[in-house]
Amino acid sequence: MTGSENSAAGPLIRSAEDADRERLAAIMDATWQVIWAPSLPAHTDRFWRDNKVARMFVDQVWAFCLVATIDGAVAGFAHLSGDQVTSLHVDPAVKRRGVGRALMAAAEAQVRSLGFAQLRIESEVFNASAHAFYAALGYRETRRFVDDVVGQDVDCIEMTKTLG
Repeated sequence: MTGSENSAAGPLIRSAEDADRERLAAIMDATWQVIWAPSLPAHTDRFWRDNKVARMFVDQVWAFCLVATIDGAVAGFAHLSGDQVTSLHVDPAVKRRGVGRALMAAAEAQVRSLGFAQLRIESEVFNASAHAFYAALGYRETRRFVDDVVGQDVDCIEMTKTLG
């Protein structure tokens, strides 16, 4: 998606570009420090930093990401795979400016255009603000499970929304 941008109208959503990779990794690192690192053992944070996990992830998936920009600057991104948003990250400096909502709306439209009837997203149980955000968008908890987060077993929640 492309178009002219007016920050008063909200973020612009577009497909990620190769030139975005460094910024996407920086946003992912910033959200890691705010959300995950305080909730996981210190050795997990060391592993994240030492192995440049955000950069490795972004290098693998950037071509399948949607990017939100505000005033031309990348403010967040979402990675989609089939009927799932596998990763949603918003720069903590621009929270509450509609970036997450815009990314989720674009993800829903893209998934719907691919013929899927629902969109799924997963988050860690400790990320209560994410659950509230997704619930406000109409997502409902469909299951709980344990997943590996950088070598650490973490309780997670899957939330699903039926797309109209």
